[in-house]
Amino acid sequence: MFHQYTDLQFMEDFRSGGSAREAAWRYIAVNWSIYCCTTTIISTGCEMHEAKEAFSIACTGVDKRIRTAGDYNFLKTASLKTYLTRSTITAAWLVMRRRKKDPGDEGFNHDAQHEGEVNNWFRQKDCREILEKALAQIGPRCKKILILHKDGFGMNEIMNEMSLRNEDVAKSEKWQCQEKFKAYLRSNPNIVRLLKDNCYG
Repeated sequence: MFHQYTDLQFMEDFRSGGSAREAAWRYIAVNWSIYCCTTTIISTGCEMHEAKEAFSIACTGVDKRIRTAGDYNFLKTASLKTYLTRSTITAAWLVMRRRKKDPGDEGFNHDAQHEGEVNNWFRQKDCREILEKALAQIGPRCKKILILHKDGFGMNEIMNEMSLRNEDVAKSEKWQCQEKFKAYLRSNPNIVRLLKDNCYG
């Protein structure tokens, strides 16, 4: 029978290496892979073999990201399961794009260029750092909601992550947070310039 993990326990076991790390990933493979792959197929229209490849790539990227992170605040905006699912979806788009360029490639070939593209997705650039610092000024709850929204999470996912009653409440909170952020930006034109220069310039 499998041990029941918390996100913190997962991260500790990933970092410890050895049998603990293997057991944690085995738990994820058995208990989360079908959910991640099915959600990815629905979101991208990919085939099951592409979703499985994307899941494998996402696991590699998440493992590397957690083991090299400076602290345990890696999962700032989502649970590990949700983060891994979104990572699998992102990897699936890359898999499908690569297959269009090379339709004869049907194997699970994790070439350096492809892994590089996925790893780039995990890196926080100046734009992300500036945005997170700006959003922190309107409170941690609003920051989390707006980052989830920016990262493409739907209202149902935001509802679950924030433990809200229903999607209407999630929409209402998101709108209120957006209005708070707009008011903050109106009072801080220097932040607006930073965002424009680094994110939209």
